[in-house]
Amino acid sequence: MHKLVFPSFDQWLKGLGIGLLVILAMTPLVRAQTQITTGTIQGTVTDTNGAIVPGASVEIKNLDTNLSRTLTTDDGGRFVALGLPPGPYSIKVAKQGFATSVADRLDLTVGQALNLPVAMKISGVEERVTITASPTVDTVKTESSSTLNETTVSTTPILGRKFEDLSLK
Repeated sequence: MHKLVFPSFDQWLKGLGIGLLVILAMTPLVRAQTQITTGTIQGTVTDTNGAIVPGASVEIKNLDTNLSRTLTTDDGGRFVALGLPPGPYSIKVAKQGFATSVADRLDLTVGQALNLPVAMKISGVEERVTITASPTVDTVKTESSSTLNETTVSTTPILGRKFEDLSLK
């Protein structure tokens, strides 16, 4: 005959404590797996003398999808566009009394924070200035990255079609 043995209250409480400790220890691991799939375009708008230009209109447009976002610079002349999908963008900055500044084609990649300093020329007439930006090199970070185009992603054999598995290839 088998005898059923139930744990004592102390043993039950100890088991519950260990279980909660394991769950709490795993919480940061779950949060760490969050993937960044967007980028940021930010910048500061100044005039040619270096003075800030608050209230300037900044239009950010994805050239592939025509997604457009319009922002206004704050009191410090800054603008920030968060959560932008990767791709080519054009940025147009305008304010009355200044020549319109345009950056025609800037490539934004996943996780990138593209910083765009804009110097606007004072103008009494309507004028357009084109900005040419080159990618900056971050000398502080030591990491390697590559950008995969849509064709590579769609033709790469991945179990379950999860984009996270591309990092293992």
